[in-house]
Amino acid sequence: MALGGSKEQEVEYGQLKGKYEAIQQVIDSKNCPLITPQERMVQTTPICTNEKECAIKWEAAQIWVVHNSAYKIQTTTNVLLETYNSPNGESKLAVRVTKEPLGGGRYKFIVNAWCGSELGCIPDELSAGLDFNKQISAIAP
Repeated sequence: MALGGSKEQEVEYGQLKGKYEAIQQVIDSKNCPLITPQERMVQTTPICTNEKECAIKWEAAQIWVVHNSAYKIQTTTNVLLETYNSPNGESKLAVRVTKEPLGGGRYKFIVNAWCGSELGCIPDELSAGLDFNKQISAIAP
């Protein structure tokens, strides 16, 4: 089968395809569910369970935004943190974080990152979101 590349590239493609199929067979045989990156975002969403922890994590969220967005913070309230928007064509991240109630004094921190480039963001939105979740979840009062 011709792929349009050199003979070496075709051989490498065949090897990679074989490895992928072997891994997929193991996953299927073990009945391992694949976790999508979006599911991982939901599973790792930071949560706080009391006022002190919520305040510490909200402050950490603000610091994360300052360090990871190219844009200045436009809005800060006790439930919303948002930077200025990413202009069209820009690959730098703009960010919004919300603190949403779960009941019983518990809250979850939802991050949304985006950019104005059709070619993608640097870093990509999902990687940034997963990093936010990891960093904020690691904060302990």
